[in-house]
Amino acid sequence: MKSKKIFLLLVLVLLTACSNVRVQVSDTLELPSLDKAPLEGKWTITKTIFTEENKLKDFSYREYIGKDSIFSIHGVVVGDTFLKEPSFKIRRVDSDEYLKTKYKTSKEKLGINSDYLYIVDVYDQDNLYFQVLREKDDLAYLDLNGVFVQMKKTSDQVVEKDIEKFSHLKGKTRASRQKPGKNGLLLAVQYGDEEDRNPFRYKTYFFRINGQNLEGVEELNQLLIPRDDGFYTVHNKRIQGKTEARDVIQFEKLADSKEEGEDPEVKTPPSIGNRQVLRSILYISPKYISLENFTPSTGERSLGFYAIGSMETPSRLGFSNLVEGGESIYRSQAKYFLPPESSYNVDEKNFALYRDQGIWKYKGRIRFTVAEDYLYKDFPLSTLVGSDLSKYNRLPSPFGQLKASVNENFDDALFSPNQEILFGLEENRISVYNIDNGEVNKKPTREIYLPKNAKIVMTEWALGQFVDQWQVQMEKGV
Repeated sequence: MKSKKIFLLLVLVLLTACSNVRVQVSDTLELPSLDKAPLEGKWTITKTIFTEENKLKDFSYREYIGKDSIFSIHGVVVGDTFLKEPSFKIRRVDSDEYLKTKYKTSKEKLGINSDYLYIVDVYDQDNLYFQVLREKDDLAYLDLNGVFVQMKKTSDQVVEKDIEKFSHLKGKTRASRQKPGKNGLLLAVQYGDEEDRNPFRYKTYFFRINGQNLEGVEELNQLLIPRDDGFYTVHNKRIQGKTEARDVIQFEKLADSKEEGEDPEVKTPPSIGNRQVLRSILYISPKYISLENFTPSTGERSLGFYAIGSMETPSRLGFSNLVEGGESIYRSQAKYFLPPESSYNVDEKNFALYRDQGIWKYKGRIRFTVAEDYLYKDFPLSTLVGSDLSKYNRLPSPFGQLKASVNENFDDALFSPNQEILFGLEENRISVYNIDNGEVNKKPTREIYLPKNAKIVMTEWALGQFVDQWQVQMEKGV
């Protein structure tokens, strides 16, 4: 243990020189204070790297290439974000283990050669703002919401004038620049009744959060999803035939979010719905959609989970497509819920994601017949939902405890990534609560009324500079 501590001390001394700075290291060893940032210097962003899990062609990231970034104890500049007097935390990790655990990728896919990385967390006050993966003294990777940009160091020196040149981005003082903990929540709800002449309807809300302040709420009378090449509207269109109706799920890119040079011709958007089936959206994200399908002629109800990543041919997935050994897990958990009837069907494609007690969960469905009637039984699939399906799918305390301490009427709840705002869904409204030192204030600061019987079908978060970008797209969708 003593030799490990000595080694860690030597590494930090090599990375920086000694004196005063706000740096924390994830070990119990007491270290001398430092007068330089762990990434001290000027850096140029050279390229964007997308993992296999996150293959994108998002035009919003292209603007970073060629731009200079600065890391100093006096300020950090990345893109259009300026952090004054940041603090840092440093830790050394195994490259493959860290990348596989956090990003579901490998060092080979990112082009990293080193077996170890130094993870540098950049904080604005107590809020984590950026995370940098440093491979060499002059080579690092900046994490922008799961997408990496490669940075190469161009100079070791940062002087006060370098910081002053960028201070206009968000102001020269802490109060006037971009505030810490800037989050944006794009939340979609479903409402209505499948027995109505019209299909289920959807609304999208965008909540802009700055620290503990809810700066604004935008509302859109349609379903809007953020994707890597722009924003898409999603339509549940009911087509009435002579005797039966069917619902078609259609995706259409916002005209104003198309990339420059993209073919302006209108193309038929891909869709789901070639049978006489009524459909209800249970969950949607940039890459997947989960549906409940109802066939009125037979009374059959099934679940479906579809990949919409390519936007070409949405394909129905099995549980094994998302979870290693998924089919075996599905069957082993289904057997405890099998009906006594012999004519049942166990199909690993009959599963969905849905909201339950503040988080997204998997459930399966067993179909069986009794006297020629289609019946079904749902059962829980006790497998954690991956971060590629929901990045912030957690509650800091059990849902029952949250209801008991804040509001017994909660049907659902979400915490902002900065852990400073609680959204509580109850009956026909969302109540917004501030959080002080981990304690939720009992009195809501704002209430937003929802349609009757509204249920959450999408929870997508934007952080930092992406909040403003999403706000622009939300306005275009109106």
